[in-house]
Amino acid sequence: MNLYSKHTNPESLYGYKDRFKIPSVAYKEAEQTGNWEEAEPYIMKSPKWAYWYAMYVIKGRWPEAEPVIMQDPESAFYYAVWVIGDRWPEAELVIMKDPDYAYEYKKFIGSL
Repeated sequence: MNLYSKHTNPESLYGYKDRFKIPSVAYKEAEQTGNWEEAEPYIMKSPKWAYWYAMYVIKGRWPEAEPVIMQDPESAFYYAVWVIGDRWPEAELVIMKDPDYAYEYKKFIGSL
């Protein structure tokens, strides 16, 4: 939850100017305002939030964040399925590290 958005004078709160250094806060701001390039370096620190940003804000591939996204089997799986919509060979070794996502990924590529 972004507590700064709930305050009448958020600029007066401690940490306001550094709030976007937290990937989830940066993502929420970008989601509310649209594609917000200033937040991207902070969002890109988290595989989960980078995937969400690509999926819901950019609404497409985010090549600059793909090395970060493919660090996490879950984020890599969902990025391949919902953003790329196809195999993602570069991330397959990472996806295969998690048995559940490996199984689901194999089913997904079998359905293509």
